[in-house]
Amino acid sequence: MKKFTLAVVLVLSALLLQYCKKDSESATTTNTALYTFSSYVNDTLWVPTAYNAQVAYTAAAKNRVFTVTGTLGTQQVNFAVTQPNASSVGNGFPTGTFNIDATGKVVASYARAASSTSTTFVPQGTVKSGYVSISAVDSVKMTMTGTFTFNTVSYTYDTGGNITSLTVNSVTGGAFNNLPYTFKKQ
Repeated sequence: MKKFTLAVVLVLSALLLQYCKKDSESATTTNTALYTFSSYVNDTLWVPTAYNAQVAYTAAAKNRVFTVTGTLGTQQVNFAVTQPNASSVGNGFPTGTFNIDATGKVVASYARAASSTSTTFVPQGTVKSGYVSISAVDSVKMTMTGTFTFNTVSYTYDTGGNITSLTVNSVTGGAFNNLPYTFKKQ
């Protein structure tokens, strides 16, 4: 009987240790999928306290634009994806990966408030590359899911036109999960 009791205690102990091991791993892992809209700004988790998303269709230009703005204190992240030659049917947006490049179909910015009391945000440098990837669109519930990443680069010049400093802001690991959006037809 003692051997049986000892075996049961050992098995239960092993299960308990396995359970504790899983808890400690999940407690140290940050999963941005838990947030509706988030990213890492310069390696720090950034979750805006206010965000807005919209799909706008412009009949004259025959384009559809998905725009997102998120604000946390004095920081703001913005991006917009344009679908040219779009149909006027529906309020959704196509899925896919859209690259930030010279075409201007995708634009993004990382901005900071002009002052601690200002509501005017100033872009911090120029975005040279990055992407916005839309993986799911629910045009009935009007929600979108996807990812984004980009870097901004700004230069400071002396009076002779020489670069004296370079500032890079990284917006990485960005995610929007079932982000609600509004639809506007113009």
